[in-house]
Amino acid sequence: GEMMTSADIDMISFTGSTQTGKKLTKIAADKYIPIITELGGSSPGIVFEDADLSDETIELIYGLRFWNTGQSCDALKRLIVHESIFDEVVNRLTKIVLSKKLGDALDEDTDLGSLVADRQVVKLDRQVQDLIAKGAKVIVGGNRPKGLKGAFYEPTILTDVTEEMAVWNEETFGPVLPIVPFRNEDEAIQLANATKYGLGASIFTEDGDRYDRVARGLNTSMISHNSVMYWSPLNPFGGYKDSGMGRTHGKFGFADVTQPKVLSKQK
Repeated sequence: GEMMTSADIDMISFTGSTQTGKKLTKIAADKYIPIITELGGSSPGIVFEDADLSDETIELIYGLRFWNTGQSCDALKRLIVHESIFDEVVNRLTKIVLSKKLGDALDEDTDLGSLVADRQVVKLDRQVQDLIAKGAKVIVGGNRPKGLKGAFYEPTILTDVTEEMAVWNEETFGPVLPIVPFRNEDEAIQLANATKYGLGASIFTEDGDRYDRVARGLNTSMISHNSVMYWSPLNPFGGYKDSGMGRTHGKFGFADVTQPKVLSKQK
């Protein structure tokens, strides 16, 4: 990376950690060239009391967090649920987690595989232990599984999570989901924005006007509504705050890797 950035280049485009992205941004500033960064995320999912809580919706929420063993930049990493349906959502997600098999990714019966490296398991376990020490409740998981050789961590659901805990302030790049209750729209928006990241978000409600209001209040650049996801090559992809700058994909992404040139020519 240092060899490439020290070369005679016109711009930098980077996908990776926020720490490395900030270092590259300083290099770009010194070279006085543009940079696009797509970095970490702590995407919130907000479930309102009028949400369609069908089995398909609960499975979708599970997938948004635990797909690829939770290793996705814009995966749902904090679930914010209206207090009136909080217990139901926690119980149904727990039931799904308990039905999944953790193991060798080459085994067709496996649902969740290994993390990318053991160092990631160590970091994830530190975040969970910080939660437990500060009073969070482990509903399911919370440990390195016994009998599995490799970088494995149990799919984990946590409640009684507060904003000063590491799992809320840091990106959790693995199968760990904190779930917190909220009382009204304003509190839901406040909880969703209480992070240094701003990549993706999900809102579950049958009220289209409520979706519009809440989506406009979120400091994220991509927000899905129920089962309608934002993933498309046509849509700009990128983040607010520590989730990066600039966009990839779509006409906005094309513009960010293009140097406009005006030719004023006499006819």
